[in-house]
Amino acid sequence: MFNISFGEILFLGIIALIILGPEKLLQTLSSIFVKYRKLKIQIDKIQTDLENELELIELKKMMQVELQKIKESEAELKQQLNLMQQELENVQTLHVREHYPKTSHLYYQFYANIAQLNVPFISKFSI
Repeated sequence: MFNISFGEILFLGIIALIILGPEKLLQTLSSIFVKYRKLKIQIDKIQTDLENELELIELKKMMQVELQKIKESEAELKQQLNLMQQELENVQTLHVREHYPKTSHLYYQFYANIAQLNVPFISKFSI
């Protein structure tokens, strides 16, 4: 990690032993290892949190893409529904004209006038 050889570690250990003494050296090494362990735990926690945040960002992007696809599909379905309604109205118009040729014009004029009134129970009835 720090690119230190065994000889350098041994040399640092001998100097620490001379400066601190045997009892204080053990206490110092113990406190250094405890702090190192706490630091390592904190770093691991931060790394995990960052990975989770990145994953959430990625999921959010995927959800936005899927939402866009759903909106496009909804628009296509609405367009198809409008076309089907127009075709149904055309078929109904042809059916009425074939079966009631004399009164069909009057009937549609009457139906159009009622439809403009926006009466809710009349709109349930269709031709």
